[in-house]
Amino acid sequence: MKNTRIPALMRLSSLKCEFTDGQRCDFTHLPRPFYVIAYINRGTAVYNGCSGTVSLTTGDLLFIPQGETYESYWYGAEDMYCTSIFFSFMPDRNPILKTFFPMQRLICTPAEHELILSLNRNISAYSFDVMQMFYQLCGLVFPRLISEKDVKNTTVIQDALVYIHAHYKEHISIKQMSELCCLSESRFCHIFSETMGLPPVAYKNSITVSHAVETLKLNPRKSIEEISSEYGFSSSSYFRRMIKKFTGKSPKQLRSLEMM
Repeated sequence: MKNTRIPALMRLSSLKCEFTDGQRCDFTHLPRPFYVIAYINRGTAVYNGCSGTVSLTTGDLLFIPQGETYESYWYGAEDMYCTSIFFSFMPDRNPILKTFFPMQRLICTPAEHELILSLNRNISAYSFDVMQMFYQLCGLVFPRLISEKDVKNTTVIQDALVYIHAHYKEHISIKQMSELCCLSESRFCHIFSETMGLPPVAYKNSITVSHAVETLKLNPRKSIEEISSEYGFSSSSYFRRMIKKFTGKSPKQLRSLEMM
């Protein structure tokens, strides 16, 4: 019998993201450590990302790929918001790891809308019903997404990318990453920087900071010192500097912001 690996989630959460007219959200230097499926409940937005530009309005569905960097601009009515589902898979159990889906807009179907709202209401339970709804949503959304093969030629550095996303809390050297890809260190750094838009260490740090920022926002009772230690930073002061470098904001300021 063939040994089939069943998809395994590493993270699943939901958030109501609220915006004001003219608001700009900047994640151009902070790659998203998760995938996002978002329903635009009210408002108009433009997302400019490394994989393209997307214009959205009320009733649209937005897909954001893992690792995407972007900035968004919101316009129009008061009380604009979207309902977002954030998720990531275990690196060795990711059913879409080898397929690149750029950021894109879909016309939301009634079934998808209902699943997103149901997930948002019940996701904290993390029950079998919730998991069933999530995979049902994926089964509806992913077949409709447009994939762009080799939009980013990550094939050569794929093993390094998988390792980074699995071990982002640890120190990872250029030597480790280049050996995973069977490349010299100089050749690896050149290909990685050209493909991902950041040097390997900067990319790894950005992924670590992305996860740390997520923890910072979702766990307001966790101290900066606790989060710094959890994500392998040498000190809380260095952690603060890295947060400021990649986001332009202090940990305290970030805790008051939405995820998108």
